[in-house]
Amino acid sequence: MKGLVRYDLTQLTGNSKRSFYLLYFAGLIVVSLAVGGGKIFSYMAVMIGCMMGVSFFSYETWYHWDRYCAALPLSNRQIVVSRYISLLITTGCGVLLGFVIGLLSFAAGRIELSWTQWLASLAQTILVALLYIEIEVPVMYRFGVERGRLVNILLFVVLYSCALALAELSQVPTEFVTIVRIAFGVAWLVILLLFPVSIAVSMRIRAKKEY
Repeated sequence: MKGLVRYDLTQLTGNSKRSFYLLYFAGLIVVSLAVGGGKIFSYMAVMIGCMMGVSFFSYETWYHWDRYCAALPLSNRQIVVSRYISLLITTGCGVLLGFVIGLLSFAAGRIELSWTQWLASLAQTILVALLYIEIEVPVMYRFGVERGRLVNILLFVVLYSCALALAELSQVPTEFVTIVRIAFGVAWLVILLLFPVSIAVSMRIRAKKEY
């Protein structure tokens, strides 16, 4: 399984791809510091990290990776679970970058929220990103790269909008803080419990395909 995860991540670390991502994320940092909006750009970095799954499936299709895997002693479960692990790693990188953008924006005075409010909003964005992964992988296995990409773009727009809306919950009146915290804790529990369900659905969809 480690080899499968390493293969996924290798697709994103070629010389040209590495340069592109470095320039892209450096651009996010520069823009957030130059024109403000560090809050939004820090959230965007997290969501971009979880969207890397589309690239994994694209490379898989171009190189006929599934046909190659079919000839190897790899179980359906190993292949599917490794994809989730790869996505969690790229999402973690997005979280790290978002954290850096937030820190630099605070240092430059470009975020109007308090430190605790921004951290709470970032945690909410991570929650949305995890939900995106749980939906993204089954969708890509079910519809393939072309149709799946369109669905995932729409899903990204909807969930990113939800993340921005949830960020406003960090500014709720004091009397509702406890209720929001309970709801947030329940949401985290539900999202984490949905991971085994998402993995099972992805395994079932993939098992029905012929390579």
